[in-house]
Amino acid sequence: EMSSRYIETADSLVVNSNFLLSNFEREPVSFIMKNNILITVRGEDLSSFHETTKKIFANPKNFTTGYHVFVGILETRLEIDADMVELMTQQITSLSNTLSLKEPDEELLMEIKNLQEKTMMLRENIIDKQRAVSSMLKSDLMPRELHAKITILIKDINSLLEHIRFSFDRLDYLQDTFLAYVNIEQNKIIK
Repeated sequence: EMSSRYIETADSLVVNSNFLLSNFEREPVSFIMKNNILITVRGEDLSSFHETTKKIFANPKNFTTGYHVFVGILETRLEIDADMVELMTQQITSLSNTLSLKEPDEELLMEIKNLQEKTMMLRENIIDKQRAVSSMLKSDLMPRELHAKITILIKDINSLLEHIRFSFDRLDYLQDTFLAYVNIEQNKIIK
């Protein structure tokens, strides 16, 4: 069941997660691991899997079990999430630079709102990964040699969350600036 994010039994592990597409739609993905074999269930052809497949073919000795492949997929997914965060940051910077050049209007406010929505979706998506990866670190089923990689994944996730928090603060500041501009314009009209 997709609402159950992490399920561990005596000999198997099930992780359900949402992967964001480039258009910010969610794609549910399930990972099932048993007897060192990984099975994934998904409805879309995701770039995370293509990129991980390339990594496997380039260096197969690093992917000896399904657990290794799973961690590889998560590493690749976080790289893609980091790219999405970076793109979002560029869009916020661009909007910030044009704010003083544009007249405050509904379109500008909608741009800020849309960026806020995307930022929240990114944050929610990455927190989803954080919970799963934290649970994996505690699991007795995870091979010990993967614990260092999982610890690095957690640090990367925390770094992305901090960056998203900063982006959201910037958007709040832009919204406040926008409202201040509107207030100044209204004061001018009243005077």
